[in-house]
Amino acid sequence: MKFIFLLALLSWSSSFLAQTPTDTTTDTIAVTKDFETDADFKGGYKKLSKYISKNLKWDAIYEWPAAQKLPFEDKVIVRFVVEKDGTLSHIQVESATQYCPPCNKEAMRLAQQMPKWKPATKNGEPVRIWVRVPINFQLF
Repeated sequence: MKFIFLLALLSWSSSFLAQTPTDTTTDTIAVTKDFETDADFKGGYKKLSKYISKNLKWDAIYEWPAAQKLPFEDKVIVRFVVEKDGTLSHIQVESATQYCPPCNKEAMRLAQQMPKWKPATKNGEPVRIWVRVPINFQLF
């Protein structure tokens, strides 16, 4: 009988420890494909590519000693949140290159200076969402 009582007591007390908070007042970031339209750079992918190629500054990369060993090719993936108003926040390098530290800094600078995006929508309302943008660096 004591064993059954102890087992019931343990299962009852563990249910209190396993509770998760149900605070719905905080605005969370949408990370699933549960939305109608995706966030988009104004003008689409072609305009984003033009923005990157036009605003990419090669000075620091050319000055980096290892860059003089041509050819060089690498990719940096930048991740950020497109807010409901189209501004970018939580900008970070998700996949850095160990071969070109100046490339990582330049990818961050490009993302920080990007103009507003068209936000994703769900049920006709803008939502926050994570976006990943690959930036390729090629020296020949």
